[in-house]
Amino acid sequence: MALMIIAIALSVSTCVLSSPINHQHTPIEIRQPVRSYETESNNTPIPILHQEQEVEFDGTYHTSFETGNGIIAHEEGHLKHAGEKDEDAVEEVQGEVQYTAPDGTIIKLRYIANENGFQPEGDHLPKAPVDENTPPPVPPAIARALEYIAAHPQQEDEETQTAKAHH
Repeated sequence: MALMIIAIALSVSTCVLSSPINHQHTPIEIRQPVRSYETESNNTPIPILHQEQEVEFDGTYHTSFETGNGIIAHEEGHLKHAGEKDEDAVEEVQGEVQYTAPDGTIIKLRYIANENGFQPEGDHLPKAPVDENTPPPVPPAIARALEYIAAHPQQEDEETQTAKAHH
């Protein structure tokens, strides 16, 4: 009897395995909307007026370029020995970028990056307070929002007042 059950099981499994399996599937096409943005650019190529790159065997480098639309950039880097061992060496990079903002303002950014992080400087950047007791100025939009909030205090509904009274 057991032999008959095994024979039936084998014949059923053979039939199942030998029958063709339909692997056809219908692909689902997913489309994302493509946004088109109009830019003020007329796609005219901007010429590189000057470009210079120098790399030394020790990793020291200097690079600079100037474009036809007034972008000027200079950067140099070198390995700075912060300690006595070669493992203590850090790369120090310093440079300057100048360009004209859309409103016509000349933006000039000077920077240094080393073991103390990236340290930018420029007249267009916000300045840190002179001392710890002088807070930075409040931006005009935030000042208006604070004035509005003070003039329009939030009214609590009856349910909130009841909940506060029970606590």
